[in-house]
Amino acid sequence: MPSSVSYTFSLTCANQNFLDLSVTMPVKGNELIIKIPAWRPGRYELGNFSRNIRKILVEDTEGRVLKVRKHERNSWKIEGISGKQIKISYQYFSNELNAGSTFTDGTFLYVNPVNCAIYAEETMNLSCTVILDIPIEWQVAGAQSENNQFVCNDFDKLVDTPFIASPDLLSKSYKIGETQFTIWMHRQLNIPWRKLLDDFTKFSAKLIEEFGDCPTKKFEFIILSLPNQAYHGVEHLESTIITLGPSYDVFGALYPELLGVSCHELYHVWNVKTIRPKELHPYDLSKENYSQLGFIYEGITTYFGDLQLLKSGVFSINQYLTELSDQFQKHADNFGRRNYSLADSSIDTWVDGYVPGVPERKISIYTEGCLFAFWLDNKILSLTENTKSLQTVMSALYQNFGKKNKGIDLVIFSQTIQEITQLDLSDQVDHFLFNTIDYIDELQSSLKEIGLGIIIKEGDPVEKILGIKVTPGDIGFLVISVHPEGTAAKNGLRRGDEIIAVNGIKVKGDLKNWISYFENQYFSISILRNGILLDNSIHEFSKKGFEKYTVSILPNITTDQKNKFFSWSGISLEKALK
Repeated sequence: MPSSVSYTFSLTCANQNFLDLSVTMPVKGNELIIKIPAWRPGRYELGNFSRNIRKILVEDTEGRVLKVRKHERNSWKIEGISGKQIKISYQYFSNELNAGSTFTDGTFLYVNPVNCAIYAEETMNLSCTVILDIPIEWQVAGAQSENNQFVCNDFDKLVDTPFIASPDLLSKSYKIGETQFTIWMHRQLNIPWRKLLDDFTKFSAKLIEEFGDCPTKKFEFIILSLPNQAYHGVEHLESTIITLGPSYDVFGALYPELLGVSCHELYHVWNVKTIRPKELHPYDLSKENYSQLGFIYEGITTYFGDLQLLKSGVFSINQYLTELSDQFQKHADNFGRRNYSLADSSIDTWVDGYVPGVPERKISIYTEGCLFAFWLDNKILSLTENTKSLQTVMSALYQNFGKKNKGIDLVIFSQTIQEITQLDLSDQVDHFLFNTIDYIDELQSSLKEIGLGIIIKEGDPVEKILGIKVTPGDIGFLVISVHPEGTAAKNGLRRGDEIIAVNGIKVKGDLKNWISYFENQYFSISILRNGILLDNSIHEFSKKGFEKYTVSILPNITTDQKNKFFSWSGISLEKALK
């Protein structure tokens, strides 16, 4: 009986966005259930990848076509098997290009095996040989390919080994300790390699310093430069795939975003790829893996992904505060905090994914987890006289659980905090995680301790007067968010309405001006709702509206605040202010 599974990827129908795959695997009986993963790590929602599969054909060693029928949503049943091996052939529709997808158009190939690799539970522990039927001159990033072939120890390793094959790849490498890092750029011109390598080396070295060592001996940043607006990254143990665009701005206005997502995904090598909740240890790719710890694996990663850029000297204090202000703004704009807790929102990524969903229903594990991490970091610093931090906790979890291949839970997280602070903070941690409260006062107090504060200003006229946020629509302005106590809510406007006129005057990019002009009197707003033209009379006004949040350095900083700022950030306030 063969001791491995073989996967062949070819581009026969790539000009129609179809990737041709064949899987040869050993079998023992006359029936077999084959599956496609139901989700992918890094995206805690069902992926429904089976909808991209067409034309499944199964043959035995003698070339006889076997009976195959759909079994469940992500599985098929094969019957009438004779022999010790079968070959499964199928096509996978690969027309979506983001950091977690599979894509080909014939000019290059990006494969995330967790999307498209069929498997059987009986063969998951066997080694997987990958054969790439691609032009010989193409380079391969993400896998140690030789003659367009590579081997993974088992299926779990295969699905954590995304790769790109292309004639348009450029790369540079650097080494820190025993770990070799490589930056791959796809279809990107004018790459400032010296600056790029310097910045990446700094934050990579800082993370290794903070954790004590690196879980992997090699790591690849695979950056796909796109012509359209894009921002997405997905973590893997030995690589990250990043999509960013438009290409002309990757090393301009988007460069801080490139640094932020790269550091975030590298932090994931420790946090979730190694430090992992018990519910995800190991991953069960056949169904949902519910966990309340999204605030750890995404929120804490979001927090440190930016803070370590500041600590390593890659971000200036102004760059960092811009990112922190953005998290506070997202918190202020999402009234789901009144209705759903952080722990429950972690579970419900599996319910409605990453789309906005029902208005004000839930909060973001990224944003709220980041702000909770900020509060907890400063709490630990205060309790330990600035000698320990949240990073101390994460490093302990890495050494005591991640490296020992043990999962963690909320009890272990709280116990680790107690071991470091000598105080039991579990009640306070639970208070933040399981309640529907706005903890802005606690956050402001934490900011003040390190010499920072929030400046709160009125939003623009639409946000202030109407209490809505809008974006350009087909013919007017589409309402994307409504303040629950604002003027718009009191007068029946809702998310999804498209504003086309104010007092009968068609808006042409000047909605803010007309709302400001009619501010102190009754007026009507013409909207399109589900294809029907309506006039809403604005007759009941509210003083509640969306506000602008900015985190900045306070004036007249005390010596104690300066010391705490240094312990938190690793840089002096005097240096930060220069």
